[in-house]
Amino acid sequence: MQKRKKRLCFLLPSHYSGIFGGAQYQAKVLLEELVKRDEYEIYYLARNIDPDYKPEGYTILKIPSNRYLKRLGFFVDCPILLRMLKKISPDVIYQRGFTSYTGYAAYYAKRHEARLVFHIASDFDVIPYGELKKQHSFSVPFIEKKIGEFGLRQADSLITQTRVQSDLLKSNYGRDVTAIVKNFHPMPDEIVEKKDTIKIIWVANFKRVKRPELFVRLAKDLQHLENVEFLMIGRAGDESLYGNLHQEIGEMNNLMFVGEQSQADVNRIIASAHILVNTSLLEGFPNTFIQAWMRKVPVVTAGVNSDGLFNDGSIGFCGNTYEKMKGYIMQLIQNESLRVDIGECAQNYAFKEHTITNADKLISVIRGSD
Repeated sequence: MQKRKKRLCFLLPSHYSGIFGGAQYQAKVLLEELVKRDEYEIYYLARNIDPDYKPEGYTILKIPSNRYLKRLGFFVDCPILLRMLKKISPDVIYQRGFTSYTGYAAYYAKRHEARLVFHIASDFDVIPYGELKKQHSFSVPFIEKKIGEFGLRQADSLITQTRVQSDLLKSNYGRDVTAIVKNFHPMPDEIVEKKDTIKIIWVANFKRVKRPELFVRLAKDLQHLENVEFLMIGRAGDESLYGNLHQEIGEMNNLMFVGEQSQADVNRIIASAHILVNTSLLEGFPNTFIQAWMRKVPVVTAGVNSDGLFNDGSIGFCGNTYEKMKGYIMQLIQNESLRVDIGECAQNYAFKEHTITNADKLISVIRGSD
């Protein structure tokens, strides 16, 4: 009698067919690698799923939520989520996207001889609620943070994206990281072709932590420059928060917002760009950095400097104030040879550090002692 494959359950708030963010994309690339290897019977549980999506090589299950209660947070999904896990009976749970799901996964794993691998997706995940409120004036809802922290403390294996996240994990929660695994992407297949008009792009979803208003301010401040255009890509965000900003964008002749795009279209646009700008307050490790570097695009940030990567200016720049960020962008606009040199260096770095081979280390942690 053939021994059954071990069961691996991906547990995220969203499937990439429902909401396509950085954590969902990394889960997608990892999942594709695991399906190729055919070692596990794989399930993917998420609240947000495109009902028309047809998975290949794994089973996808929607976590049903009452449309009124779901506004309160993910914690309301506890009873149905635990029942779903019990029915699947996974040997390993891979959880990414810090919410109360992190805590529920740990609760289930401890009582059913399963292993929980929690993959930290943002610096937010390893900063306590009080510190987030003090440092950044906002946080995830208190109950989500507290339930999630139970999972952070109880997970069998913890994976971070950066050394900084590992240090925060140790100092704030007393946990040692199992592995640091850098985000990874497949090699690009677009033709990298830069037109004469300098294209400066911003790729993110409109929400407070991403600070889209800074990029709009940048485009407005540089309206006088000829042969320079600005482009924003991502979900439009809450109308009540960003309606006025979108109206402002619509009135500008050097800035265009094209909304949410497919991954292939995002990569194609990045390949044609000259500079990628990141205005986030806090990040994990942005996938857009890797997408840009692989396509010879320098990155300029308004403060995000994962593990000090921008300290030497070889693959881009970090300005911790708006004026410094704008200064670096002006430098790149005015100096073509600098843009080209940084683009070449950035691509070499990404091809060395962020390819799909990083998945091997992550899969090794998922296997554990299996």
